[in-house]
Amino acid sequence: MDRRDFLISAAVSSFLYHESCGRTKSQSNKTADALPAFDKTLEEKNALTLLGAVTLGFNAKQVDLLIGKMPLDALSLLYKDEDLMLPLNYEFAEDRTVALGETWINAPYRLDVFYEQYRKKSLRTWLLDNYHTHGASLRMKLLLFWLNHFGVSDVFEHKYEYIHIKFLHDNAWGNCKDIVKKITIDPAMLRFLSGFENTVHAPNENFARELLELFTIGKGPLAADGDYTTYTEKDVEQCAKILTGWTDKGWFTQDSNEKVSVVFREQNHDQTTKQLSHRFSNRKIKPNGSKEFEDLIDIIFEQEQTAIFLTQKIYRWFVADHIDENTLKNIIMPLAATLRNNNYELKPMLEKLLTSAHFYETSTHSVRIKSPAEFVFGVLNFLPMKLPKPLKAYHNFWFRVFQLMNNMGMEMLKPPSVAGWKAYYQEPDFSKLWINAATLQGRMAFAEFITSDNLTIEGEQVDVDIEALLKTANCNSANELTRFCCKHLFKSPPTDDLLTQATAACSAATGGIDARGVKQMLRILLTAPQIHLA
Repeated sequence: MDRRDFLISAAVSSFLYHESCGRTKSQSNKTADALPAFDKTLEEKNALTLLGAVTLGFNAKQVDLLIGKMPLDALSLLYKDEDLMLPLNYEFAEDRTVALGETWINAPYRLDVFYEQYRKKSLRTWLLDNYHTHGASLRMKLLLFWLNHFGVSDVFEHKYEYIHIKFLHDNAWGNCKDIVKKITIDPAMLRFLSGFENTVHAPNENFARELLELFTIGKGPLAADGDYTTYTEKDVEQCAKILTGWTDKGWFTQDSNEKVSVVFREQNHDQTTKQLSHRFSNRKIKPNGSKEFEDLIDIIFEQEQTAIFLTQKIYRWFVADHIDENTLKNIIMPLAATLRNNNYELKPMLEKLLTSAHFYETSTHSVRIKSPAEFVFGVLNFLPMKLPKPLKAYHNFWFRVFQLMNNMGMEMLKPPSVAGWKAYYQEPDFSKLWINAATLQGRMAFAEFITSDNLTIEGEQVDVDIEALLKTANCNSANELTRFCCKHLFKSPPTDDLLTQATAACSAATGGIDARGVKQMLRILLTAPQIHLA
């Protein structure tokens, strides 16, 4: 790391740390009431706060749409029900079962063709395309939450991955208990955490351990050897036995009539009675065939700590990294109670949080580092873009964006561990972990990429649509345009020096706006430290 990289990274991290400590702490004493509602219509600053927290990027029209709405009405506009588009074969002519421009999700395989690399690439460009196409969407922000929560990675059969992603998309704000039940026997999860190999003859504890530690109840402080306060090693062992017998079907099938599915094999299931530890009141689970794993999950979700654990993850995703004792008592606990009282339906708890006075106050003043997804789509969903029309060039634009996000530390569909990306869970740094010398350079590279004067993909031009931006902004001066862009891209107003520099870049000699200088202004804003703060 050279001196310049070190100073830039340290400045951003230090600014985040002091702002977060100072402001969040000062707010913590104002949460004594159990989540009173934000009981007035949204002003522009409130609309920006809501969109910044619950979407992966938005444009000016979407801000205007929320202004004057009551919080619940505004939130309801972000519940989008659009279906996911299908992943396509956009460049692999060697696939003799799927023509260019068609989807491969139901196509059989051939032994003489290597599919893995092209279909993984197709799946990634498809996901990023959907994040952009759906725009300001709570569903898409929740999809990223669930993909991080379950942390599936390196499943080489990409039909499995597609099914996994589509399920999480379609059930983004559904019932948490049902989601966990379906994910437990999801083909991608059975492969990823070795559930397909878990039999009475060779119990495999991989999924059982993560089910408890990461997906439901969480790992508490160590109380004794093998006792994690919320569960014990005995529970992991018993859970593994309960989960025996499930396997997947359709793995790289060459049969066009065989669909990806799961099957329960009774002969591979442990049919003894299993007894959980004192952490689960020594509950016994009797043999119940293919329904036995559901009996286990019902018991896990009866525990109060399961609701608390899931609520904390949701809170950190939408509001703030750090949860102090006051927030735990007055915010997390009431929200967890709402989750339990609604049988783990996520939507009532989400609405209670995202329409509360606490949410608008805390989200406005807390300071975090944007994830690469928030940074990239915050820019791409705000700026009108001229993207290539030909299929191959269009998708290779998104693959280039994927590569840039990877350089920022977020390789989509490949979190670094089953726990997800460290910035979402590793105390005390949390989101500050997104920034280091290498990842900051990756962010700078994206800013240069998107504001390039001569960017082409497959010979097709990619550019910011300056005419459309000026029309949307409806500004008469360079200063107004710069402030307009800052308002939608930055969490807080720019410094005087930054505003002066950016304004000068797009100022025409006549005092108006120099269209050719607008991209230079954008380049200055997209490489400013403020762009990384959420």
